[in-house]
Amino acid sequence: MKTVTILAAAAATAIAAAPAAQADGFAFSFAYDAEKLETVEGAKEILSELEQKVERECRVLRTHSHLIDRVSTQTCIDNTLDEAIERINSRTLEAAYSGSQQG
Repeated sequence: MKTVTILAAAAATAIAAAPAAQADGFAFSFAYDAEKLETVEGAKEILSELEQKVERECRVLRTHSHLIDRVSTQTCIDNTLDEAIERINSRTLEAAYSGSQQG
């Protein structure tokens, strides 16, 4: 099992319309089986788990008033997923993520 810590400043980019709002980021850990990244199916499974984790984290952030609407929440999710995919650094995971964005 590998664990990566995802650091996201997603709130800062998501709330440009609310300059008085606090724009601090957040961090969370994501554990995954690195061997699964060796196959497309395994990468898709990890991607699904990662997407669920990121969505939960961004929604929690939204409930604490850092993010103020659905667009901001989606921006948080998109930015944080991009950061997570980059930190995990797996071509198979990157391909699965690219494929999910197109379809």
